[in-house]
Amino acid sequence: MGKRFTTILAAFVMFIVFASTVQAHSTMTSSDPEEGSVAEGEISSVSMTFDTDIQQEEDIYVENEEGERIDAEEISIENDTVEASLSETLSSGDYTAYWEVYGADGHLVDGQFEFSVEAAAADDNAEENSEGSEAGDDSSAAENEDSETNEEEVGAAGADDGNSGGMSGGVIALVVGLAVVAIAAIVFFARKRA
Repeated sequence: MGKRFTTILAAFVMFIVFASTVQAHSTMTSSDPEEGSVAEGEISSVSMTFDTDIQQEEDIYVENEEGERIDAEEISIENDTVEASLSETLSSGDYTAYWEVYGADGHLVDGQFEFSVEAAAADDNAEENSEGSEAGDDSSAAENEDSETNEEEVGAAGADDGNSGGMSGGVIALVVGLAVVAIAAIVFFARKRA
């Protein structure tokens, strides 16, 4: 009975170890600009907040809708928040921010999030265009609503990518660990009965 208890205890301890390893991986909990949002005005930086402290960054950059890369000029890390100042101010359009960072457990995790930018127009241009353009404004508003709806759908579809944070590797490790424990227990009990 003592060996059976020892085996069960060992299996339980291994389960706890693998489960804690999975939980230790850092995941992104929020971003600025937010995933799927339309940011107005001048955007010259992006930031990500994680569920654990971040040790260091590996790579952070933004791509526009043409696939052109905009690198981070300066990256600052404060506890669980990473902020990247970009090499240029983002103009109107759709963007994807990519990040690779080392979490509190020392593992490299990565992800991405999408957002759009709507650069503010100059006040003078707005006044000149306001006269006699009510019909144009109505059609622009309808186009903007359609664009925002499409961006929300894209943001919802890509939300899992941004928050994956390397969890798939941890889940695989957990499944493999549990399989090893189960096989070891089966072999042990089969030998004991023989």
